[in-house]
Parts: sequence; C-alpha cells; structure tokens
Amino acid sequence: MEDPRPDYKAIFTQITVNLSNTLTTFGPRSPQYKCVVEMLKEFMRRVEKDINERNRRELDPDMLSTAMEFLKIGEER
Repeated sequence: MEDPRPDYKAIFTQITVNLSNTLTTFGPRSPQYKCVVEMLKEFMRRVEKDINERNRRELDPDMLSTAMEFLKIGEER
C-alpha cells in the first residue's frame, strides 16, 4: 500500500531551489523572493501539523496506560 502522505523531502528540495533562484534573480527584497519565503513557512507549518496529527492517531493505549501508572507512582512519593 502506498503512503498517502506527501513526499516532504521532494517538496522541500523544490522550495529551496526556488528560494535560491529567486534570491539570485530578484534579490531578498523582491516580492518574488518574499512569496517563496512564505511558501516555505507554510510548508513547515503543514509538516508540523501532519506530524502532530500522526502522533495523536498513533498513540498506543498500552503505552498511555503505562505512562499514567508512572505518573501515579511519582505522585505517591
């Protein structure tokens, strides 16, 4: 079964190439460069959101129970 998540490495590589090209061609104060910087920021937000959602979905109930037991042990001392 194919992984439904985007290929973040390929997307990041393309954005960094675009960032480098716009910097060289238009300069750091150009609207083109600023647009690509915003794309990079949005990309990073989406990656972080995806990681957080995946971590919530993949939370193992047994691991959570074990962690709660450790917390109870810590409160008793």
